[in-house]
Amino acid sequence: MSIFHKGEIIQGIIHPSGPGGGQASEERNWSLLFSLINWKRLNGPIQNTELLLIKEVKEKQLDKYMDNLEPYDIIKVSVEFPEAKEDNNTCKLIKVISYQDSDNELSAIAAELKKPVIVEDDFFNKLYYNRSFNNWETKIEFNGEAANLILEADNNNSFENSKKFAKQILKNHKKWEKNIQDFAVSKLLKLKNDTWLDEEEEKVSAQEFIDKMKVESVIMFHDGEFEFFYNDGDLFWGHSIQIRGNIKKGLDDADIVG
Repeated sequence: MSIFHKGEIIQGIIHPSGPGGGQASEERNWSLLFSLINWKRLNGPIQNTELLLIKEVKEKQLDKYMDNLEPYDIIKVSVEFPEAKEDNNTCKLIKVISYQDSDNELSAIAAELKKPVIVEDDFFNKLYYNRSFNNWETKIEFNGEAANLILEADNNNSFENSKKFAKQILKNHKKWEKNIQDFAVSKLLKLKNDTWLDEEEEKVSAQEFIDKMKVESVIMFHDGEFEFFYNDGDLFWGHSIQIRGNIKKGLDDADIVG
């Protein structure tokens, strides 16, 4: 368990992903969590390593924090850092002193962070960086359907690998789409007809099932794993159809999500 020393006042830029909250099943209180993407002690130098802030709160307090902590805002807070140096990327939030603070250095960084980051690519045309989720995104056409492509980007190598694998799939999109359709039918058609039929709805054929599936998004990971999300055409009453697999090993799971 970390030992924390007395509080310090710091300023920082709220991470683009904003705040979050969680509750363990056996706990009554909630945990507020959010990161500062850049921060500084008062009159100190800018720290470019992310700092995670944690605070145990009641549910109503969590709602207040969630409403007031906005991405890219500069805040002033009182925190407690752990004494162990290896834990210095996490601290306890004591209180928020100012939700809308000012600092020339941090304001300049926040303004720069808000600017769109776009990479030109011969295959994808343009890729757009999403700071909130640390990934790259673009629009693609997959077997005649418009879809969102999301590429994992934990670091430059993972981004390049994700991009490489996505190109391989898109260059063979007809083969992959046929495999995905057949796989979805084999895994989900019986479930549809046994459990998800409306009153007086007739059983759905394999072709009817395929015709209702419309691709919406593709997520590609650096290790060749991928996820396809399809609009279900009301097969499962508005849930999404998720198909998972690996570019080398093929398809391995089909599920209903959302």
